[in-house]
Amino acid sequence: MELGNEVKEKLIELYEKCATKFVLTKIKTRALGCLTNVITDKINQHINDKLKAGLEKFQKERSKQLKKMQNIISKKETNNSQKKKKTAETSKLDIKKLIRDNFKKTK
Repeated sequence: MELGNEVKEKLIELYEKCATKFVLTKIKTRALGCLTNVITDKINQHINDKLKAGLEKFQKERSKQLKKMQNIISKKETNNSQKKKKTAETSKLDIKKLIRDNFKKTK
């Protein structure tokens, strides 16, 4: 009888150890899973923030470059139009001179 009781007690102890081990492992894995989910969420959020900041910086730099290019183009266009006006004026003056010279020669 005592042997049966001892075996019974040992079985109960082993069952309790295994059950608590199983429960603890379940709790650990669940806690680690939650922790990993939180960590991955934070990492994803951090990466997304960095990417968003990088994209905004790139867009700002790009818009600055485009503005500079537009300014350069408009300056060139202004210079070209001024040159055209000057050449047109000089050619008008040259034509007037020629007409005067020819008119003087004919007199």
